[in-house]
Amino acid sequence: MKRLLLILALLLSTIGCGTFLTDAMAALNEGTRYASTVGHWLNVAETGARVFFARHPSPNEAKVTAALHTARTALAAYDAVVEAGGDVKAAEAALREAYGALRELLSELGVLDASATGGPETEAPRPEPFELPPWDALRGS
Repeated sequence: MKRLLLILALLLSTIGCGTFLTDAMAALNEGTRYASTVGHWLNVAETGARVFFARHPSPNEAKVTAALHTARTALAAYDAVVEAGGDVKAAEAALREAYGALRELLSELGVLDASATGGPETEAPRPEPFELPPWDALRGS
C-alpha cells in the first residue's frame, strides 16, 4: 500500500497535486504513529499484568488475557484501515472501547496499582505499580 501511495504521489506531483500528496502522507504517518503509541501501551499493560499474575496467581488472568486480545485485534483492524487509507472513525471507536475496557479491568483487579487483596502469593518478584494513560492522552504521546 505504501508503495502504491508513493507511485501515486509521483504521478500527482507531476500534474501539480502536491498538496493532496502532502495531506495524504501526513494522515498516513499520523495514523501509523498513533497505532504505534497504542501498541506500546498495550505492551506495557501485558508486561505489567504478566508480572502481577506471576506474583498473585488468579483466574482473573484469563479475563485480562481476553481483554488484551480484544484490544490487539482492534488495533490490528485500525492499522489495516490506516494502511488502506480508509475512514478510521469506526475502527478508532472500537479500539477506544477495547483499550478503555482493558484499562478499567486492570484498575478493578488492582493490577495497575499492584495491590492484591487476599489470595495466594508466590515468591515471584513483587510487581510495581504502572500507569496506562487515559485514551484522550494517547494522541499527544
